Amino acid sequence: PTETFEQLTDRLVKEGYVEHPLALSLWGQFRGVPGELQAGRHVLPPNASVRDVVNVLLVGPSQTEFSVTTIEGWTNQKVSQEIALAIVTGPGAPADVSEEVFAERLLEEMSQLEKYRDEFEFLGDVPSGRTLEGYLFPDTYQFFYTAQPEDIVRKMLQNFGVRISDELRAQTEREYGSLFDAVTLASIVQLESGSASDNAAIARVFRNRLDAGQALESDVTVNYVTQTNNQIATLEETRVDSPYNTYLVPGLPFGPVGNPGLSAIQSTVSTEDHDYFFFLTDLETGEAVFAETFSGHQDNVRTYLR
Repeated sequence: PTETFEQLTDRLVKEGYVEHPLALSLWGQFRGVPGELQAGRHVLPPNASVRDVVNVLLVGPSQTEFSVTTIEGWTNQKVSQEIALAIVTGPGAPADVSEEVFAERLLEEMSQLEKYRDEFEFLGDVPSGRTLEGYLFPDTYQFFYTAQPEDIVRKMLQNFGVRISDELRAQTEREYGSLFDAVTLASIVQLESGSASDNAAIARVFRNRLDAGQALESDVTVNYVTQTNNQIATLEETRVDSPYNTYLVPGLPFGPVGNPGLSAIQSTVSTEDHDYFFFLTDLETGEAVFAETFSGHQDNVRTYLR
């Protein structure tokens, strides 16, 4: 341990956890705490007695929190599943928690846009009928095993508010008219791009299509509807009737199709300057290959995808 029992006693007194240091010292010595003290985080119950403190120190570090990393581009459904899995498989998992039930409860909480709209100003321009898709910022989080869905969603939204600066928000509004539209396009860029270095160029392709009044024709929007992860959507899939299907719906889809990271959002508002309307991903290198015309794109298909 980094502290001796005597040093820890002094700190507990200074921080207001213990009123009677002599009693703690004597009882701790009697129970053998100095020889058993383990390094780590110990959680004291409210209004802990001297006996409670000693018992906590003897038991060892508390497993009260778990860590989970959510990945750029994950949908709310995927995020809820991974967090639920982390809760039920961890050493501090509550015995009465079901992975499936908790994932369902968490996903339902992620759909409660109106509940959080007034609390988080950046949700103000999200149209009614949407969920919190796009705003649950990808990151590594620490949650208590006792956390409820509301606690988890609120923490992720707070992180979005911290990571998306006022300056970046102002840029999104200048370029797209709203943060919501920028986040929606950024979610597409996130999933279409095989490398962060291609984000800005890919974002410009979609921006060029939007400016020209063309359909975005993004396969990842189809995947969102079909809940698949296909590299290329089939002809049948591109005909699926959904407000998210950008093969059928002009302009942006109904809302974000995942939760984009900071790079994708930044690249969406600070795109590269080019005249490309088409791109594909080289399956060997993972890099994007661009073309200005459909015939040029077909040449790239024959070169890189055959």
